Amino acid sequence: MTFYSELDSKKTYILPPGQYYIGDLGYIVGDYIEIYSSGYYKSDESIFIIGETYEKTGVFTGSDRKNYMVDNGIIGIASANLINDPDTTGGHMYTFDNEVAVRINSGIFRFNSYFNDNTYFELVITTVSRDERDSE
Repeated sequence: MTFYSELDSKKTYILPPGQYYIGDLGYIVGDYIEIYSSGYYKSDESIFIIGETYEKTGVFTGSDRKNYMVDNGIIGIASANLINDPDTTGGHMYTFDNEVAVRINSGIFRFNSYFNDNTYFELVITTVSRDERDSE
């Protein structure tokens, strides 16, 4: 896997259509993920984007009302072919018919796409506590 770039909080990253895991990438790729830091990574057949959570660990509820369990202090999106371990405890699998827009900024993770029936998909996972947001 080649490091492509550090995360830029002002940039939206566009991923091609396909099947992706969204959640704590440590659950699906095991110790392999520990060698990577926040950033955008890709190879000929795989892509993943990792961002650090604001609150390092915990269970965070996405705007889809699903829980995302974080033990490794990261949330990301990874193409399905990277999954070494079928345990998707820390996140969920999604299949996107169209490109996926990804933006990560200060512990807030945003994933957007359209399905072929023109249904809009938006997932926001906030790892910043309400107290922290109110104090800023």
